[in-house]
Amino acid sequence: MTLQGKRAIVLGGTSGIGLAATNQLASEGVSVVAASRHPQRAQQSVRAGVELQVCDVQDREALRALFAASAPFDILVNAATGGTRAMGPFLQMDLDGYRGSFAKLWGYTNAVRLAAEHMDERGTMVLVSGTPARRAKPGQVSLASVGGAVEAFCRAVAPELAPRRINVVSPWDYRHPDVWE
Repeated sequence: MTLQGKRAIVLGGTSGIGLAATNQLASEGVSVVAASRHPQRAQQSVRAGVELQVCDVQDREALRALFAASAPFDILVNAATGGTRAMGPFLQMDLDGYRGSFAKLWGYTNAVRLAAEHMDERGTMVLVSGTPARRAKPGQVSLASVGGAVEAFCRAVAPELAPRRINVVSPWDYRHPDVWE
């Protein structure tokens, strides 16, 4: 697939994996809108030509406005965490913190639901899960639960989005190849 001339929105696109996706897409000739709660933090890190926007994936009205203003677009990448996440041993975990970890899932469902009508019918969506969804370590119960839910959501919604595509990617730490053994 040639990316030259495509339009993309990257939610959570101003730090971490989202910033890397923003810059990679821009380097391939994609017109990119990188949105996050604090886009000003990335002004020195994004490639020239990337448009920075303020948007919280928990704010449906802000998402609606962003998608409508950017329509039509071809690619949606969601790497936004949605908020804070609980970490540590489950039996000692604050259950409200554990529940709050699912903000990532709600942000992803908000984005997929509201973006679809503004995307090219041959467009693609990419959601970022995490290694704990498949291979959790102690203290990662919330990350594993949310990542598993994101992966299940993606599988379930894919037929409804067709012919648009939706995929989940999971970062892999090449320094620790035993994660997948």
